[in-house]
Amino acid sequence: MRIDPHIHLSGAIPVDFLWEVIQEYGLFYLAENRDDIVKAVTFAANEQCDFHRFLHKFDLFDQIPWNEELLRLSILAVVRQLQKDNIDYVWLRFSVNKYLTFMNWHRVDLIQFIHATFEKYAPGMVGLVLSLKYESPKAAQRQLANLIHQGDIKQCLVGIDLVGDEAVYEPEFYAGLLRPWRDAGKLLFAHVGETRSAFNVMSAIQQVGVTEVCHGIRAVSFPSIIEVANQYDVCFHMTITSNLLTKAIPALNEHPLNEFLRRGAKVTLGTDDPVICSTTLDREFGLLSELLLRRYNYDETKALAVRTQLADIAEERCFRK
Repeated sequence: MRIDPHIHLSGAIPVDFLWEVIQEYGLFYLAENRDDIVKAVTFAANEQCDFHRFLHKFDLFDQIPWNEELLRLSILAVVRQLQKDNIDYVWLRFSVNKYLTFMNWHRVDLIQFIHATFEKYAPGMVGLVLSLKYESPKAAQRQLANLIHQGDIKQCLVGIDLVGDEAVYEPEFYAGLLRPWRDAGKLLFAHVGETRSAFNVMSAIQQVGVTEVCHGIRAVSFPSIIEVANQYDVCFHMTITSNLLTKAIPALNEHPLNEFLRRGAKVTLGTDDPVICSTTLDREFGLLSELLLRRYNYDETKALAVRTQLADIAEERCFRK
């Protein structure tokens, strides 16, 4: 199976769909032509890259006046792209804030609609993960986290994810907030150890109780953290192009994915934000092969074995009972 365990909904909405929306709704204050959209949501070859510039690539999505039809069509566009890329299953993260800004819906109704729409167009293909943004007001995060007590929400979501600016990550806050999700048997994801301290990975595992670490690459310098992750059966979900664009790593040859594997860590590879990053799952695995061949002097047979290992871990992780 072809599995992408790390995709964000907004970062997967195709440029052509965005341009069609802008033309249909006359939103030319957002972009006057398709090239403007490409410039706004993707990285040019010579463009300066860093984490905050990466986050700003999502600004346009927050300014679209979302309604039920636009949300439905955006989901359909994402599904069609996943099918075009021959993806069989994804863990797909989504936030609700930008939709609630324009749609007078209750959070429960919105999440149910997103779930039902994915099931309509791609039944059994998408495991939805609700995103909490570190930088959002704590009261708003509490309201979202408390949705786990809604029976219908439990059926719509496979887990919850902590995303955004890791500089404001507070493990003490999330430890209590996410406990009901853990008790409900849901997956707990956290974007930590990407651009900030490796010890955010340790606290996310031991204090917050996460089951999945997104990125976590800075933990490579601390074998004890990886040992703890192994003890708790935590998996690291990595993305190469995204790490390059956020400057989490300065160059491909410095990506530590293979070091995690060498220390026995469970690792998967995904696209993160395929439109923002101008990437596909095939391209990510191509970069992995290049990394293994260039830095680690693997031959093609060993490189293929590593690719197969990561794909097997992704399948086991997504479909474990």
